[in-house]
Amino acid sequence: MKKNSFILISFGVFYLFLFPLIKAQEVVWPQFRGVNSSGIAKEGQSPPEKLDTATNLLWKTAVPEGHSSPCIWDNQIFLTGVDKDSEAFFTFCIDRKTGEQIWLQTIKTDTVETVHAISSPANATVATDGERVYAYFGSYGLICYDLNGTEQWKIPLPVPASRHGMGSSPIVCGDFVILNCCHDQNDPRIMAVHRENGSIVWQVDLSPRDSRLGHESYSTPVIRNKEFIIYRRGSIEAYNIEDGSLKWWFINTTDGVSTPVIGNGVVYVATFTAAGDPEWQTEISDFRTLITENDINKDSLISEEEFPKDLYFWNRPDAGEEFGSKAYLSNFFGYLDYDQNGTIDQNEWNLTLSMFKELFSEHGLLAIDPEGKGNITFTGMQWKHVKDVPEAPCPLYFNNRIYMIKNGGIVTCLNAETGSLIFREKLGSAGAYISSPVIAGEKIYIGSRNGIISILEVSDTFNVLSQYDLNEYIMATPAIVDNKLYIRGSDFLYAFGN
Repeated sequence: MKKNSFILISFGVFYLFLFPLIKAQEVVWPQFRGVNSSGIAKEGQSPPEKLDTATNLLWKTAVPEGHSSPCIWDNQIFLTGVDKDSEAFFTFCIDRKTGEQIWLQTIKTDTVETVHAISSPANATVATDGERVYAYFGSYGLICYDLNGTEQWKIPLPVPASRHGMGSSPIVCGDFVILNCCHDQNDPRIMAVHRENGSIVWQVDLSPRDSRLGHESYSTPVIRNKEFIIYRRGSIEAYNIEDGSLKWWFINTTDGVSTPVIGNGVVYVATFTAAGDPEWQTEISDFRTLITENDINKDSLISEEEFPKDLYFWNRPDAGEEFGSKAYLSNFFGYLDYDQNGTIDQNEWNLTLSMFKELFSEHGLLAIDPEGKGNITFTGMQWKHVKDVPEAPCPLYFNNRIYMIKNGGIVTCLNAETGSLIFREKLGSAGAYISSPVIAGEKIYIGSRNGIISILEVSDTFNVLSQYDLNEYIMATPAIVDNKLYIRGSDFLYAFGN
């Protein structure tokens, strides 16, 4: 297919730029979600279209707690883990052919970062360039090993102050390891480190563009030409790889969770806010109604004690209670009280309503032309799709199509050039989705948090080839090399192959 050929030739050029040492025959899935976080396996891969532990499970091996995804170089699989009780963090290597552990390195910390109830302090996927392995832990910092597990260098970093824990993964680009630490409220930054010696080449302050929004970015950087792109709360931004200078930005006041993907020169970003989908939006009262119903002392102000406990600004029942299916405004009183005097007045409430309106309006899957410079907010958007945009899973670009999976098991396929809907269907596997879809051999692999692996045919017609229940949680994104599918669950790492 001509479009396939274009994609694969582009990947070949990208490989050469990203990893000077890479060889065409090497088996690699070198970072989170493979090459450039694309989720696309190399040409000719054909993992199973039906999973069955009785017929095509090659091996499974127990792994410690952690949500990092498999990173693969040749015969080695690299992962991280944590033992929160002993405050120990692990970087370890598994033999790809046998599932046996080759080496494990442990670092101890005095403090474990605060994370969301369903998250893990071992979130970040390691990156490799075929010479070294680069691991990041929010509770420790950045550490580098050679492929035999011998420490090469380390950069201890302060434990970040964050709402849900760090989520971005390091990437390797040329001689640099690039790390997005925007989520640290005390020191939001992005940094480039020399991969050979760990020296910091440059770092850029990423203080929020809008102080109302705070610091959030779980996004892993993606590469385009000589720049890298990140999505953070408040904007999508491109930086020069060599010196970290800002090249362009697109203002967007959404949550900064998902990682962008690039296809045919266009940047696709699932910009999500929980109340953005029209289906889940709720009506919030104006100030007059608020004080009429709740102002007990009749001072025309609302104190924290008077603030209604049942008022919420979004509802997402498809995610489940563990994720917080409703966001109650009483939990955010301190943010809404702009002057911090203990009460909310009419001006502060109007600012809140204005902010919600802005959040709701900017939610959507965006197609951005990255050729501009400076502020491209009003010139860069090619199209936007609002319905059923995922919160955590990255979009998947393949053959001029965009595929998305969101909570509730809703799959959407769009025309990548126009944004027009091709299909929107339910997988039949409900619940939350954190893992991102990956593709190989005209098959799309999707993992639900509840442990269901769904395999879809690449087609303009929705067709589920098979589903399989691993009977454990899936938070990590699968990896595909050598006609094999590697899936990390909450308890085991699995290898499936024909």
